[in-house]
Amino acid sequence: MFGTSFGNSASSGGAFAPSDIAGLKLWLDADAANVNTEAAADFNGSNQYLSSASTYFNKGNESFSFGGWVYADALTGNPIGKWNATGDNRSYAVVLSGAGKFQFFVSSNGTYAAGVTGQFVETTSVYTTGNWYYIACVHDADNNEIKISVSNSSFDTTNWSNGVYNSSTEEFSIGLSAGVYFNGRVDLAFFYDKALSQSEVTALYNSGNATAYSSLSAAQKTDLVSWWSLSETSGTRYDQVITSANNLTDNGSVGWAAGILDEPVVNDSPVTTWINKGEGTRNATQSTAINQPIWKSSGFGTNSKPYLDFDGTNSFLSLSTDYSKLPNHTVFAVYQIDATINSSTLQCVIGDLGGGAAATGSMAVVFRNGLFETNFGDTSVTELRKTQRQTTIDTVSGTTYITTLEYTSGNSLQTVLRNNSTLSLPTALGTATSIGGEAYEMRVGQWGTDGYYPLDGKVSEILIYNTVLTTSEVESVNDYLNTKYAAYSPPGAFMTATGGNDFNGTIVGDYKYHSFTSGTGTFEVTSLGSDPTYGSSVEYLVVAGGGGGGTLLGAGGGAGGLLTATNATVSATSYTTTVGGGGAGATVARTQGGAGSNSTFYGVTAIGGGGGGANGSGQQDGVSGGSGGGAVSSGTPGAGTAGQGNEGGAGSGTGVLGQGGGGGAGAVGGDATSTNGGDGGVGLQNSITGTALYYAGGGGGSAYAPSGGIAGEGGEGGGGDGGTAAGSNADANTGGGGGGSDRDAVTPAGGNGGSGIVIVRYKFQ
Repeated sequence: MFGTSFGNSASSGGAFAPSDIAGLKLWLDADAANVNTEAAADFNGSNQYLSSASTYFNKGNESFSFGGWVYADALTGNPIGKWNATGDNRSYAVVLSGAGKFQFFVSSNGTYAAGVTGQFVETTSVYTTGNWYYIACVHDADNNEIKISVSNSSFDTTNWSNGVYNSSTEEFSIGLSAGVYFNGRVDLAFFYDKALSQSEVTALYNSGNATAYSSLSAAQKTDLVSWWSLSETSGTRYDQVITSANNLTDNGSVGWAAGILDEPVVNDSPVTTWINKGEGTRNATQSTAINQPIWKSSGFGTNSKPYLDFDGTNSFLSLSTDYSKLPNHTVFAVYQIDATINSSTLQCVIGDLGGGAAATGSMAVVFRNGLFETNFGDTSVTELRKTQRQTTIDTVSGTTYITTLEYTSGNSLQTVLRNNSTLSLPTALGTATSIGGEAYEMRVGQWGTDGYYPLDGKVSEILIYNTVLTTSEVESVNDYLNTKYAAYSPPGAFMTATGGNDFNGTIVGDYKYHSFTSGTGTFEVTSLGSDPTYGSSVEYLVVAGGGGGGTLLGAGGGAGGLLTATNATVSATSYTTTVGGGGAGATVARTQGGAGSNSTFYGVTAIGGGGGGANGSGQQDGVSGGSGGGAVSSGTPGAGTAGQGNEGGAGSGTGVLGQGGGGGAGAVGGDATSTNGGDGGVGLQNSITGTALYYAGGGGGSAYAPSGGIAGEGGEGGGGDGGTAAGSNADANTGGGGGGSDRDAVTPAGGNGGSGIVIVRYKFQ
């Protein structure tokens, strides 16, 4: 049995493949080359068609060919064409006549006159509903002919030397032409810029077996303009030759039904076969259309891999009994659960189980009543051993999981890893210690023969070995899968660091942060991680000390400058931090407040906040800084530093008694009125500690109490309130500005600016 966790395998990084280990009976990989579909576009004959306005299909007196596999539900309708019956926009079309014959029409001038010699060619044979026919329509400009072949018949040919109308604005359409909707299916439609020969048609017909785009030879792709699989269940039908120019737009919600060929999927295709890349011969299959999961070309997990989408009701794939009752086995399943996992959840990723009194199974990845569960059993329900592990709180909707399940014959317990962590010991029900009883069908997306627990989720890869892998082998497979899907972080994936007041960091979720609240410190990156996104990346918040408030009709101090980054790349080295102190509030009458000190980290410097102005000679201006201090009377507000803060607020003019608020990191300081002080500018909100807090708010301006003035409030983010006497101090470690003080018999002090702070955060798990 394997242990609790594994490091990085030496064979990972692309050199290792699961098939390097013997005993790989089943390997289902959702890459496009390994998944097939048999779907075709299905038209209702009343309002559904596919169309393209591309000019690639505008043809004149030149050779071209078009067609595809056609299955008619009614002997009328026009499956393919560029032909408008109500205007002079006729160009070419294939028509299914009511007499059961296919006709290829062309027009040289956009019009149609009944009886014009050579304007159409009709098949000799009569065809019926309910059968697939391969239609090839050819305009041969070199030999002045139009011709049609049905299911590799010899061409029916008519002379035509007038070319084709190439100025038609009618769209190229499948399912509609000449105003008549087609009732039936079309599959593997094509368009060539050449006249196909009889031998070329024969090769594409492939003895009635059809040809997939992936099987076309280089010669068969010569002059191929477009090839549509038409296997999508809805929406755009994608051209496999040109990236997007000739895609077909869905009109009327065209449906889908079984097609002519089991071929490689395109995006949004229903899955008929998931091809086994392992040593076994059994593929995972589903022939019933309503039960087919849908293949998606991307979107699974961090690396956006392809996957199969199961609807939680009908869809599943069958593996028959070929992988049931393996006495020794190791299973790997890569999946996501889309629905919420709770106490009533019943979902299965893969498993085998029989119903009735002889209900037994050999392996399963199941969520049952909110618990993760694996199963094996002997010959009866009472002996069925259910291994229940871990509650649903550990299974998050939309999260990628790699579950590893291992069972050794004769052992009473299975061992299970999920995302490289061993799940807790099981609560076992029943008495079985071996796998007995009858072999039952194994399914992907359901649990066994009775359709238990349909999966509402996504599956991207499954592996089953008929042996118990060694610890190093399990490690190699898990590393291979995790490199591909990035489901979890291998050991050492994230950085480690020390420093600050919380020397080893404060944990919030999957992040740690280190706080520096005074003086000089060191943030030391002790090791970098290997995770490509977070292994060398930190976030930081650097706030300088705020400015102090002025005295005697004093203005509010400006907030300290604020700098932040969310993706700073670091090295395994030490980084010095400096936390700026707050500027002193003025204590001498008619004096500006002191400036805050700078804070530094990672080569950046947050500038200290400017002091607030005072009603003294040469002291009325606010001081510039990270954010500027407010002004008094007719002084000039202090300027803020671009990218760090804002300017202070203005005083209210000569001889009046309200003073300006200090600037904040998020807004300018408030202007004073003739009686009231201006509010400090608001700071900025930041959630680096896991809690949304404001930093760097400006200090409020003072007001003269005897005249009924109201002092300005400090800005959110630690700013001190202005006073009608003393100004309030700003909050520590916010970088807030101090409040301005008003005059009194004894000169009251302006509020002190708040000290700054440096916070560094990084992902640690």
